[in-house]
Amino acid sequence: MTLDSASILRAVLKSQNNGPKGRISEVRHQDDDYLNHYWGKVIELNACIARSIGPDFMLMFDEQNKAATIIFNGLHPIFELGAGETDAGKLTTTLAALSAALKGLRSSRENLLKMPAPADLIIKKIISEKNKEIDRLSALEKFFTTQQRERTSKANERAFHVALGLRCAFERYSPEKLAVSKASNHLTSPFAIALKDVFQVIGMNSDAYEPARRARNVTDDDPVYLEFKRLFAQKFEPETEFPYEWDEVSFDYIETNQ
Repeated sequence: MTLDSASILRAVLKSQNNGPKGRISEVRHQDDDYLNHYWGKVIELNACIARSIGPDFMLMFDEQNKAATIIFNGLHPIFELGAGETDAGKLTTTLAALSAALKGLRSSRENLLKMPAPADLIIKKIISEKNKEIDRLSALEKFFTTQQRERTSKANERAFHVALGLRCAFERYSPEKLAVSKASNHLTSPFAIALKDVFQVIGMNSDAYEPARRARNVTDDDPVYLEFKRLFAQKFEPETEFPYEWDEVSFDYIETNQ
């Protein structure tokens, strides 16, 4: 079993689509306030990104909420960060909890395997289920370990990735050339202004100019940039109410006869 950023995002999008339509204030999962908070942020980001592309631009069908979800959490596990907290710290806590859970599961399985016949036949199904649980947790442990290796500092590591994700959104939806500029310490280019707005929605305390400039200057063969492009190219919801094709050239939606 393997996990990657795309599979995590598909799971998130699936949970979103099972949520309420219309009012964000409705409780999606009474026992999970964070998912409710996360969904609200994605809705805000979706509107923010659409406005930054153009006053009448709308993200529709499979593209709705895709950019917002990728930018909010594309290359990061879903952690709610408080003041002074970082992804790196949350990853350490998560991996320690996974390690303890796996140790407990394996110990439980080994004890069950020691049961004599015919008791071993009675609990055979339970052992099979534990093996599946171990496989799932092992896949998560591998995924989060990979994430941890990519955290090279305790700085606000999300700022640059958010900027790079927004660059990919602009390249996908906007025909305008990407630019980053400011005058008298005020941002003047749509991309940089949009990044500032995105930071405000997320609640990220970071200046937008430098991450925007760095994201714009990333080469087309940069591995992080290519990973974002791969995520944007995927169809997270292949079945929609209306058949359509995404026209990369005219930046428009075309209904099909399929």
